[in-house]
Amino acid sequence: MRRTENIVAAALVAGICMGSSGAADAAERDLAAWMKGKDLTLVVTFRAGGGHDLTARMIAKTGRKYFPGRPAILVKNLPGGGGLRGLRYAYKQKPDGLTASQLHPQFLLRPLIGVKMEGFDPSRIHLVANLRGGRPQQMLCVRRAVATSWADVLKLGRSLTFGDTSYGSSGGAGAMFLQLIGAPVKVVTGYGGTAGVIAALDRGELDSGRACLLNKGDTIERLHPEWVKPPTFLVPIAYYGEPPDAARMAELKLKMPPLIFDLPGIKYTKVQRDALELNVLLTAVGNRSVWLPPGTPDDMFRAWSHMMKSLATDEEFNRLSQAAGQEVRYVSGEELATFLKRARALPEEGKLLLRRMNLGK
Repeated sequence: MRRTENIVAAALVAGICMGSSGAADAAERDLAAWMKGKDLTLVVTFRAGGGHDLTARMIAKTGRKYFPGRPAILVKNLPGGGGLRGLRYAYKQKPDGLTASQLHPQFLLRPLIGVKMEGFDPSRIHLVANLRGGRPQQMLCVRRAVATSWADVLKLGRSLTFGDTSYGSSGGAGAMFLQLIGAPVKVVTGYGGTAGVIAALDRGELDSGRACLLNKGDTIERLHPEWVKPPTFLVPIAYYGEPPDAARMAELKLKMPPLIFDLPGIKYTKVQRDALELNVLLTAVGNRSVWLPPGTPDDMFRAWSHMMKSLATDEEFNRLSQAAGQEVRYVSGEELATFLKRARALPEEGKLLLRRMNLGK
């Protein structure tokens, strides 16, 4: 069964041998009848109003018609501990399939870099699917007044300063990679969100930062619409993951930047390259993944999986997503587990780089 394959794949990620722990008699029951009078709960580990919350409320609004018995789907916000409070709450709920939650990608990566989390073991959860499997697409952007190419950076005679909120962000992985392989880049953390990084760029305090020019309507365009008018305030000097959108580059009158691995003068191993690529991939496709607690019955796992897959092509869900500027990109739990298995198989050199990119040490 798919859930059993999923849990085994996750177990392989953790290096543990496990079997299915679902209820043995669940497969034969009338699930629609059992669900009568019951609600589903989707735990959001961040405050109301953010991206995780918005996705959960879209699922709640449009998903019930695809679930046996058409139960109400309630959204429960439990912020705290960087998302860990809500995860712990969902993890310890009765494994009847009535409670699910969403993941932040850092909680997929932590076990791979040797970080244990009391009260939550991601190797035992059942990954259902992700409807926001974002594109692994990032750019390194620099203030135009500082540099417009990597060649300009090399002529500065100093390290390029890159601002971020903390280690481990998807937008900061490329800069951290360059710093760790000895390129002239220095990552500075501690800024208050993307807005804080943008304010530091505006003051001239930073040369670069996690803010870039990828999407219309993002934080930069809301705070500084003049920055996205040619000539743009920021210039992309490298990308990693998928190439930038050519139409967007043309709209901003910008040249397509080189792949980060093609920058002149940098040296890295194949394992280091694989580590960055997997870091970007897991961060992109793992964000907002829906999961169920250990021991969830097979039929409830299948019901959640069917609902999530159906929403990927649901007209109302897609309309709401488009209005919110969120791309619908379905990634199954099996695919997520496969990516994790690849990361688990990295040699120690790659795991060390993953750890340093995400923890700064």
